[in-house]
Amino acid sequence: MRRRLCLSSAGGLNTAFRPGIRRITASLFVSAIGDPHRFTSARAVGAYLGLVPRLYQSGSTMRRGRITKHGNAQARWALKLTANSLLLSKTDSPLQRWARGLAERIGRKKTCCAIARKLASVLWSMWKNEQSFRASAPS
Repeated sequence: MRRRLCLSSAGGLNTAFRPGIRRITASLFVSAIGDPHRFTSARAVGAYLGLVPRLYQSGSTMRRGRITKHGNAQARWALKLTANSLLLSKTDSPLQRWARGLAERIGRKKTCCAIARKLASVLWSMWKNEQSFRASAPS
């Protein structure tokens, strides 16, 4: 019963070919986003889920803080958990090479948040365009 619910709630999101994304993460992401066509960009999806840094601005000074944590906490948690497992995985992919380089510069916890934001962007794009995953170097 629970397995059928997760499969039916994935809303057409084909996660079979995306490494690391399973039914629960996909269903939490789909339930948090609702309709993928209401977002104009992947950046808006990251902001909606609270995976972007706060901005403190005053005059000509701009400082970035911690993530905003707005949006669905369960979807954010699942994406961060997936990002952590992807970072610690022994397999090799362009996303992991990018993440390992980033982790050396800024630390593992901040890198997990960056990977989670990137995964949210990839999942949204796959869902909106009804495509399966294609591995390429992250930008």
